[in-house]
Parts: sequence; structure tokens; C-alpha cells
Amino acid sequence: MHFKSDITTFSHRKTAHDAGKIIHCSWAFNCKWIIFFPPAKRLSQGFKLAVGVRALTNVYFKPFQEAFMQKFPKVFTIMSAILALAFGLASCKENVDDDPTVTPQKTAGSISYATTSVEKTTADGTFTNELTKTGDGTVTYASSKETVATVNATTGEVTIAGAGTTTITATVADSDTYTYETKTASYTLTVTAADTTPQKTAGSISYAVTSVEKTTADGAFTNVLTTTGDGTVTYASSKTDVAEVTQTGLVTIKGAGETTITATVADSDTYTYETKSASYTLTVTAADITPQKTAGSISYAVTSVEKTTADGAFTNVLTTTGDGTVTYTSSKTDIAEVNTQTGLVTIKGAGTTTITATVADSESYTYATKTASYTLTVTQATTPTTYIGTKAPTEAKAVGDIVFSDGSATPYSEDLTLTEEDLTLTEEQKSKAVAVIFYAGSASDTLGAKTLGVGLKNSVTDSTFLAWAKNGVNGYSTNITAIQCTPSESGIGRTAKATFKGDTDGSDNWQALCDAVSDEETSGNYPAWEWVNAYATTANLTDDYASGWYLPTVAELSMLYRAKDTVNASIEAAGGTEIADADYWSSSQAASNNSSAWTVYFDPDYLNTSSKDNGILVCAVRAF
Repeated sequence: MHFKSDITTFSHRKTAHDAGKIIHCSWAFNCKWIIFFPPAKRLSQGFKLAVGVRALTNVYFKPFQEAFMQKFPKVFTIMSAILALAFGLASCKENVDDDPTVTPQKTAGSISYATTSVEKTTADGTFTNELTKTGDGTVTYASSKETVATVNATTGEVTIAGAGTTTITATVADSDTYTYETKTASYTLTVTAADTTPQKTAGSISYAVTSVEKTTADGAFTNVLTTTGDGTVTYASSKTDVAEVTQTGLVTIKGAGETTITATVADSDTYTYETKSASYTLTVTAADITPQKTAGSISYAVTSVEKTTADGAFTNVLTTTGDGTVTYTSSKTDIAEVNTQTGLVTIKGAGTTTITATVADSESYTYATKTASYTLTVTQATTPTTYIGTKAPTEAKAVGDIVFSDGSATPYSEDLTLTEEDLTLTEEQKSKAVAVIFYAGSASDTLGAKTLGVGLKNSVTDSTFLAWAKNGVNGYSTNITAIQCTPSESGIGRTAKATFKGDTDGSDNWQALCDAVSDEETSGNYPAWEWVNAYATTANLTDDYASGWYLPTVAELSMLYRAKDTVNASIEAAGGTEIADADYWSSSQAASNNSSAWTVYFDPDYLNTSSKDNGILVCAVRAF
């Protein structure tokens, strides 16, 4: 902008300099003045007023001005400069139309939806699609179809109004610091009508058994059907001439053949069935009209009977169930005859025969085993004799009984233990004495139903202490499992109460030892065993008692210990050698140590194992 008068010239301009603005104004009176203004100022419209005043001054005061200027040129120049400065300042303002404006730079913002397509149903609740925006521009939201969905203009939360499609648009406005090249973001919302049909639970139907076999004689039955849910079940038979079925599933057999029983279930209001039927095959065969018989049995409790030719007629008890007719026969009628109807046996001579009872099936009983039999052994009767002992050979023997060579025995009594003058055995009886009974048990006892006696002599008689096995032979270092017998407890005071597991019968232990070692080493290498094997010879025993003697197991030796006082009293009365208060070998292998066997120390009571090569006492026992 530029102003002129006949005296002065005023001009101003605005330029950009660095970050600020500089206003250049000058007023010239024959020279040029340049005035700088702060960047924040602009030339004012008041400048026009200043020019007007200057013009009036030129018109009305020009004569005075010229005279004053001529007389005081310097003063006039200074005053003119001051006036020009005042007018210039008054004429500055914020905006000058012909000046360029410098606008502050804004940051670029953005707006977008990650998901541009959303599907909902009329049953869905309110929702918000996530909008991503940078910058602080204000966002507003709008829906193209508010009959489909409305949107909160401020938050963007959408409320579904009905089925259809609408566009949800977010619009952002520039702020003082952010500008948005793209000012909108939108997504399509598709709303479908919600399925109002109630959802049903899945049900199931099945038979656990899919194949059933029956006969025409069988009664009505029901095969268990498993269902879940409340669907109505109906039943049908593919062949009603074979079987009919009620609507409860009860099947009635009508004839032989094969049919399929099917259960069908219908969907209910709350349950639906993908598989709507279950079935099973029913096979019906013609029933056997033969009356069923009850199983009967026949048996003899005693299968071996011994008699003499002097014995009278007898009957062995036969046990039968059922009403089958029984007949009896004898395999050898010259030895014994049997009444075919009653089973009464009459002895005819010495020998052996088999008495057989045969039962026939009846109308109501059948017998898988139709015969039962027993062996009858008849010996020739002899003229009664006087036995050495007071008990006949056939009488049961008890602990303490002295057994004689004819098989008879004299029972133990307290009198035998008193003084020599009270002994009741004669010298003949003493010479015929064989053993003393130390165990007479039943099936429930420790050693079972047997009777055992100990010889009247033992190795203490000649002070012989013998090794079970010599060191170095196979039997010394071999654990012979076949002859293991293990007490439940061991040590001092245990012999009287221990129980035993394993081999408790020593009658075959020498054979078991021989089976475990080589033949060539059995002679001379097992002194204790060999002493027992030779016992009958050294004791001058003959006939029935010339064999059968053996080294007792630890269980049998423990039974001897428990009867020691009674046995020793009888041995003394019979003129034998009492069992010493010392250690005696058993034939029992120690399970825990290959080279040890069990021993019993008779006083004090001590149940223990010992190395097989130790010298220990030996006694011989046998069954009676």
C-alpha cells in the first residue's frame, strides 16, 4: 500500500521472516524512515483515517506549514516523523487483505472399520463394531435405515430394529490439530429374522441285546429298551405268526421261526430323534416236549473195606438222590455175595472183590454217573491169639502207646514213669517193642490223619553225631526245594507253637535228595540219612517193621518234641534210649540257605537251622 502527499510519502509492507511476521512501514519527508513492527501486528483500517487527516492538514494549514518549515526546517522534519509514526501505529491491524497468510500445519488423521460386513438376527442384542481412529476429530454415527437398526450418534452402539440391510456410517470432523482426507467409514449390517422355533434336545433309542433266542415253550418276555427323552414309542413284529408284541414291548411267542421286533419313537415337543427305531431279531425254535428230569447222584462214602473170613454180613452205606432203582452185584461171588436189592454183603472166602451199585433213570430223575463201587478185601481169619500188647493191631493207637512187633500196643500210663519196680512190661514185651507213638492226628491236625512212632533207639545210644551232608558234595550246597519245610517262627521256645508250610511228610525225602544229586555220591556222603536207612537192621527189626523208617521233617520232629515227656517215659519202660536234651536233625532243607537244614534242640526248646556238615544226633520215625 502506498500513499503520497506533496510533502511526504508513506508506504508499508509485510513479509514472512522465520516463524514470526515483520511489518515494514516508512514515512518520508525528503528522507526515508523505516519502522519495524512485531510479527503479531497487522496494518489497521485506521490507516485510512490517518491519511484523511493528513490531507486536511495539507489543505487548511498549508500556508502555516510552509512558513514553519522554512523557519524551522529541522523541527518540522522531526515533528513530521513523529506524526507519521503515530499515524503508522494507529493504522496497524490483524489482517491486511493484500498480505499472504501463513496457516499452522495439521497432522493427517484416519478413520476405518476393521469389519465392513456384520450379520445379525432380530433376536440379537445391541452391539458396537470396533472403529479405529487416529487424531482427536469428533466422530458422529448414522444408520441408513433406522427401520433395520438405529445407532447412537455419539457412541456407535447399534440397536437392531428389524430384518433388512442398513449401512452404519461414522463421520469425523477436522480439529485444530488433525485433518482427515477420508472423513467417513462404514459397514453393512444385514439382519435376518430370528428362528423362533424352540430347539429340541437330541434323544436316542436302542436295544442292548439285538439277538434273542427262545423256544415255543417259553413265556412272554420283554427285551430291555433304552430311550432318552419323552418321545412316544410304538412296537411292531415283522411276523406275528412267530411272535406278537404289545405297545409296552411285551413279546408273546406264537410259533417257531424268526421275526424282527421293532421299537419306533416319535419326536416330541422337546426331543428329536435322529435314529427313530431300534430292533432285535427273535429266533424261536420248537420246544423239546420231553419232560426235563432232575439230576440224581449215587456214591459210596467208603470205597475200600477190609474184612476177614470170620466177619459176618455187612452193608456199606450207599448215598443216592432221586428215586432211581438200585441193583447190586459182586465181581467175585466166591469171595462175597451181595443182595441185589438191599446191598447186604455175605463173605464167602478170602480175596478181593468189587461190590457195584447201579442206578437206573426214573421218570423224574436222570443220573450222569450211574454206578458206585467199593473194593472188599477179605483175609483169612486166624484163631484168636493173645497179643503182646493190650491193644489189638486193628485198634487205634494214641500218643505214648508202645508198639510191638505183632502190631499190638500197650498204652502209656503214669505208672510207667515211677520206679523200676512198677514197670509192667515183661522182658518178652521189651524184646518185642518196636516204637513209641508220638503223633496220632486227624485230617485237621498239623500233619493230617496219620499215626507216627519213633524208634526205641537213636544215635545218642552209641554217642554218634552225624552230618546231614558232607561238605563239598552236591547235596551240601544245593537248595533242594522238594524237601523244604518252613516253620512260621523260629528260635528259643518256638518248637512248641510253630506252624509249618511246605513238605511236612518226610517218608519220601531220601528219594527226593537222591533225585537232586548224582547216584555215585549218595553212598557215604549223607551220614545222618544213611544211619536212618540202616535203622531196621541195626535195631534187629523184621517182618512189617523191617522197612519204612525215615528221617523226620522239622514238622514231624516238632510233634515229637511236644510229646517228649510222654514218649521218653514209654521208651524207658520199653528198655529203649530216651530222646536226649540235645539237637536232632530233620530232613527239611532250609529255604533261606542252600547249605543249611532245620534242627530241633529238645532242651531247651530251640528251633533253628544248622550247617549241613555239622555233627548232630539222629532219630528214625515211621508211620503206624
